[in-house]
Amino acid sequence: QVNDLILSELSLSTRGSQHQFEPQKLHLLFQSFFFIHSGEYRSALRIFNELTKLTEANESMWDYPPYDYLSALDGILDSLRSIGYYQEMTPFIDKLAALSERTYPEHFKSVATLTARVYRLNRYVGCKQYEIAAQFIVQSSANGDTQKTIEGHEKQLEYYFFVAFTHFMLQQWSKAKKPLNLLTAVAKQTPQHLAYRAGRLLQILISYETDDIGYIEYEIRSYKRAFSKQGKAYKTEKLIFHTVAVDPKRRGNAWKAAARKKMTAKLEEIASDKRELQLTKFADFGQWVLNKYV
Repeated sequence: QVNDLILSELSLSTRGSQHQFEPQKLHLLFQSFFFIHSGEYRSALRIFNELTKLTEANESMWDYPPYDYLSALDGILDSLRSIGYYQEMTPFIDKLAALSERTYPEHFKSVATLTARVYRLNRYVGCKQYEIAAQFIVQSSANGDTQKTIEGHEKQLEYYFFVAFTHFMLQQWSKAKKPLNLLTAVAKQTPQHLAYRAGRLLQILISYETDDIGYIEYEIRSYKRAFSKQGKAYKTEKLIFHTVAVDPKRRGNAWKAAARKKMTAKLEEIASDKRELQLTKFADFGQWVLNKYV
């Protein structure tokens, strides 16, 4: 995707058409990708704001309905959560919500509503506002189940995950299992989606927290089989499996203190690995690992 943007950027530059909407939009997309991948996050945020400003100033150029703009906002929010810019997500979530309230076809409005809902819940979880997240879940349920209108959509999978993770962080183990079961059922058609992978990982954490030793061994074997065909394992996964295997809560304080130093070093290495962001953007699994060594 980045290579395609580079080629398009060079092509447009040689034609000298920077003043037109589409070339300007592509130019800003290229800049935002560059800044994200080079770690210049504040610059990327500035470009994201310029991109939405440009798009909204050229509404006459939008498709009907504007799936391109919806996709752009989704991409911006995905980038922001991946780098931990949770507070900065709010204005872009509001833009999604505004799109969902306009007179567009129902499918578009449903996707926009669900996408906004996912990122708002994601933001609360990212900011560790778990009680507020739980209230938001109740409020969202009262407002109607949008997910049913777009069965199997990737954002539906993400919503189930964040509902489960909210309950997990509040130590509401039984409540966390229900959305994970829904996630697993829906994701059978799209097992490659990372929200499903994150959900399966969360099931393992719940089993560990509830001392379901018999199930956890089976689940880890099943997990490895399920995802072995999708490339190499994530370092985050290996760290979780190692933690479950050594079972820190049954160890002494001296052992945990020494192990915590090693875990901290490994997590710093993981934090600098951009591939790991594909999984850790859903939850701070590393913090769960560290907490087991306290």
